[in-house]
Amino acid sequence: MASAIRTFDLGYDDADPLAFARLVKALFPSWEKVEVERMTGGVNNTLFRVRKEDRDSDNQEAVDEAALIRIYGGSSGILVDREQELNCHILLQKHGLAPRIIGRFHNGYAYGFVPGKVCSPVEVAREPVWRGIAERMAEWHATLPLAELVLLNIWCVLNKWITALPTSTEEETAKQNELIAEGGLLQALFSKNHVRDMPEVDFIDFEYAMAAPATFDIACHFSEWVGFECDYTLLPSQSVRRQFLLQYMSAYNKLCKPDGKIRDIDELCAEVDKFRGVPGFFWGIGALIQAQVSKMDFDFTKYANLRIAEYMDWKAEMSGSREQSGREKPLREQQWAKE
Repeated sequence: MASAIRTFDLGYDDADPLAFARLVKALFPSWEKVEVERMTGGVNNTLFRVRKEDRDSDNQEAVDEAALIRIYGGSSGILVDREQELNCHILLQKHGLAPRIIGRFHNGYAYGFVPGKVCSPVEVAREPVWRGIAERMAEWHATLPLAELVLLNIWCVLNKWITALPTSTEEETAKQNELIAEGGLLQALFSKNHVRDMPEVDFIDFEYAMAAPATFDIACHFSEWVGFECDYTLLPSQSVRRQFLLQYMSAYNKLCKPDGKIRDIDELCAEVDKFRGVPGFFWGIGALIQAQVSKMDFDFTKYANLRIAEYMDWKAEMSGSREQSGREKPLREQQWAKE
């Protein structure tokens, strides 16, 4: 699929001041005047918005065309499979869920710019916003055909990440073996008896696209309400999660085939609840790798420990070991149980 994309024998290099100009000229040969803006908010990549600006000499009205140029970051090849990312983008484009791909080059690719802004944790918790997210997520889950997805599933990705962790010391090797064992337990628990398999992708960023249960995707979304600071007081309550899932179910059932409709809201809520600890384990492993490869000024090790602790707390709650030991229920579990 990705082989069909227009490809340029060029690359971006911070050390070469003309490299970006050559890229823009190759990608947009008809653009005479170009405005460039470096975007903020990218965790793994460098992002530039480029805009064509044509001005009519009589009425001075500008007609703008914009695109995003993504320069791959240090996670390529370890955390992110770039061919898979492109294949996913192509599939989303085919179904009208992603902007058109303009072209690829050695260390990135360009595609249409989607105007908007990244939601903060506070904004995500606003009812009009989360209702819109529920509808859009349902559209993606109901529209994307799993049979067309030539993607790694969540368990393959998780195993790949764990085996990429450093093992230069006995302590690191022991930790990796422990994580491999935990990953195996999760796969055994969740490989059956879930509602339905759907692809999990971000709305504007497809580098972590994979085949995974839809309820994992939804649990991931709820876990993002706390932000990178992991402020667990921001987690949605049971009543808010139920309203979100009712909105999701209504939108999903309008789009899916009759035999694929969600019939039981209580079952859907229970499935999402069951997944609540898994995003912490998954993204915690990803953060451990980021701690090795990222140049960002961010404490990925501390973040990884917080996220993996979410999983361990969930595991203790599910097994009953926390209650049996007499330990206080962790804040995240308290907030998740809040009505």
